[in-house]
Amino acid sequence: MHPILNPINLALMYMDENSSINPENLALTIPIVSTLAFFIFLSIYIWVHAKRREREAFYKNETLRRIAESPDGGAAALEFLKEEQRLKDRKRREGRKIGGLVATATGLGLMIFLFALNRADHDPDPDYLIGLILMLIGAALLAYSYWLAPKDDQPHPSE
Repeated sequence: MHPILNPINLALMYMDENSSINPENLALTIPIVSTLAFFIFLSIYIWVHAKRREREAFYKNETLRRIAESPDGGAAALEFLKEEQRLKDRKRREGRKIGGLVATATGLGLMIFLFALNRADHDPDPDYLIGLILMLIGAALLAYSYWLAPKDDQPHPSE
């Protein structure tokens, strides 16, 4: 590469000794570039997610078509759909369990943190009890997922 065509040399040619980056422009440039990068990422993510869902729907329809064309097609296709619904329900129930555990642990951690802050400030107000809100939300999610939610052996309400 010719020394004159080097990008650093080109940039130095156009800058004189007194020129520098204006902090006001930099303070405005960073949020603009960050916002643009975020929305570009978001649009690409949405596009890729839509393509993936479209591909999954196509494969599911192809599988159902092949099952329906088989000799025992109708019963096998219904069994396939029931199994798929059962797996979806199980995944949803497991998500509730994880959400309940995370909310309960977050509430407990918040209570410990706020209690330590109250003790350091010698504050008599029980501000740390705000963590009970998160703990009770987590406990409600756990109680529902373990005792009240329909189990695998129970039929789905749509059947």
